[in-house]
Amino acid sequence: MSQFAANATPPIMATAQAVPVQAPDTAGLGVNVNAAAHFLQQSNWPEGLANLMIDGIHKTCYRIFIVDDSGSMGHGDGNKLQTTSRGLHVHKIRCTRWAEMVEAIKFHAAFAEAANAPSEFRLLNNGNPIVIGGGLDTRQNAMILNSLLDGSPGGMTPLCRHVAEVVVRVKSMEHQLKANGQKVSLTIFTDGKSSDGDVSKALEPLSYLPVRVIIRLCTDDDSVVNYWNHVDDNIELQMDCLDDLFGENDEVRSKNRWLTYGVPLHRLREFGCHLKEFDLLDETKLSESQIRTVIAHVLGGPLESYPHPSMDKKRFLKYVKEKLVQSPMTICPEKKVMRPWIRTQHLPGAGACTIL
Repeated sequence: MSQFAANATPPIMATAQAVPVQAPDTAGLGVNVNAAAHFLQQSNWPEGLANLMIDGIHKTCYRIFIVDDSGSMGHGDGNKLQTTSRGLHVHKIRCTRWAEMVEAIKFHAAFAEAANAPSEFRLLNNGNPIVIGGGLDTRQNAMILNSLLDGSPGGMTPLCRHVAEVVVRVKSMEHQLKANGQKVSLTIFTDGKSSDGDVSKALEPLSYLPVRVIIRLCTDDDSVVNYWNHVDDNIELQMDCLDDLFGENDEVRSKNRWLTYGVPLHRLREFGCHLKEFDLLDETKLSESQIRTVIAHVLGGPLESYPHPSMDKKRFLKYVKEKLVQSPMTICPEKKVMRPWIRTQHLPGAGACTIL
């Protein structure tokens, strides 16, 4: 079991400081692929998403998570899934925005520790950056992060300062990143606007660097959503905005109801793993070719092994059904039950749709 996930962690004061940030292993030589695969298998990930997550460690050699621990994160309009102790029932429960976000951050930290994948966690108001993976201090730093996440949020939202520090950090890695054909991902978990300046200007230097930005919104507040959409529209940056699991599921289902939008897919996108077809899931109805690509990357196996639905829809459906038998099911955020990743009755060539 990952030390990060252990329950018997000795208490550490929230003022504890992490070991200073060290240069990451951009070559990815220290990544523990076997441990990463085992971790994801234990977390009920399908083969395709697990392979994509592990492959992403090498392509995106360093991840930075900015964690909003401002006072507004204590608002009680968050949501998360909770499974009973025997795993027989799933419930959607109300919680604070902080509790919803902490569940995601703990997953990413535990995976970074298991995979030895260098990942930097920055709480806006609490302590120095904490790096998990890629160094000798991973276990100690995981314990420190765990103790901070078990605390309560409070303070302002100084996003600009942290983004400016990230710019300096990435610039120091720029030459090696470009030489290796790699990138850094920056995921910002937040429920608000920057309290220390214009975040668009702060983010702008990243448009000239090998960075992909993910904004993971922890609120449905229209003013906050519009704020970040305005940021996205006004800078030339590789950037994607994600809602919470339930909001993203609603958008995906409205366009591509053949897909069950499970937690592993949401975590993969938060982690910075990129597939352009995933970004389109909540924007447009995918073409048959794009559907084939998404299914192959979810269920696993070479894309070429999937019959093309434009050429033979029956063979395509038959092959997908065979792959589903070999794949674990996932929790449907809408129905709160276990379902196959692919709803074959809604695929091209499936005939009359069954309403679920």
